[in-house]
Amino acid sequence: VAFFTLFRPLEKRTVRLFAIACAGVGIVALVFLAPYLVQSGATYFKGTFLHELYLVFVRFNIDIYSGISAEKISGRIWLVAAIVIAFIAVLIWDWRHGRTFGHMKRPREEKFLTYTVGALLIGIVVQRKFFAYHYIPFFAFAIPAIVAVISEYLAHIRFGRILVVALLAIAVIGLYPWRLLREFVVSGYSLESTYRVAFPDSLYGPDMQETITNYIMNTTRPSDYVEYSSMFPGPRWRIERREATRFTSLFPIIVHDKQGTVTDYQRDWQSEYVERLRSVKPAVIAIEEIPDPAHTRTERFPPVWKRLKEVPGMLDLLASQYRLDTIFGNCTIFRLKAIPEEAAMEKAAGPETVVSIQ
Repeated sequence: VAFFTLFRPLEKRTVRLFAIACAGVGIVALVFLAPYLVQSGATYFKGTFLHELYLVFVRFNIDIYSGISAEKISGRIWLVAAIVIAFIAVLIWDWRHGRTFGHMKRPREEKFLTYTVGALLIGIVVQRKFFAYHYIPFFAFAIPAIVAVISEYLAHIRFGRILVVALLAIAVIGLYPWRLLREFVVSGYSLESTYRVAFPDSLYGPDMQETITNYIMNTTRPSDYVEYSSMFPGPRWRIERREATRFTSLFPIIVHDKQGTVTDYQRDWQSEYVERLRSVKPAVIAIEEIPDPAHTRTERFPPVWKRLKEVPGMLDLLASQYRLDTIFGNCTIFRLKAIPEEAAMEKAAGPETVVSIQ
């Protein structure tokens, strides 16, 4: 809608561009859905890949994710508010005093800016989370737009260009991550070292992730399955072993809906998760507790162990087929018990530790 405010409505050119845009969206959607249509055979809906796609992208977001609110709203909301207030002030000034961009009236550009800012704000509000990364589309558009508006206005006043340069210098000095740049240079241009400075957490930072990853890699074979169960599975993507299940995060199977229960399709996912572990028998199951203690204050975003105990069959699986291996920080690692022909080798290494979960 914002894009087409730059063109005259109902003109042939505008209608043609609108048709091309709609066709482009349709092609992208068709390409995305094609694999699911082929695998489903498009003969029925329930139980097909299309149905799973609907559950994951539509139902789950409506039933579960949309109702979860942030415990702490990102401070960037104040910066967004300041930008919006400044934008409204510019529009009012332009309307009251007839000030123009470059001494030329540009109503289409003003409409485009207004509609775009409004659409991006709606995109933030409808998610109802106000997490920091939800502001990225807004800032990606707002920053160059602000620069353009300031340049246009200051270019026609005395010392305007000097003010533009001064503002740019202040922005660079104030906003650039100098601490990370210093670490990058001092460490011999090591991105890994810079990453450690940015994320120094001893329990969930890169050092702990590397320790867990190296341990699992060194105590399993390339052909083994490994299941890393966590809400935020950084190590899962670093462990070069076959994944036992398709659930890269526990979020969809343990987070409750607005009534404090799990939905029917979540029960199906839980059953699939446990049955897959039973059949595949991963050599290692690593269970990581939620990294942010603040999240444990809400039942909607619970501690991992608390909800895993509610997954039917999960504790029985761990108790009957796995033994406690070791613990790194808040990550508990269970190892598959030795099969009979390997029992003698295990016995030589020491008594087996049987997990007991209360």
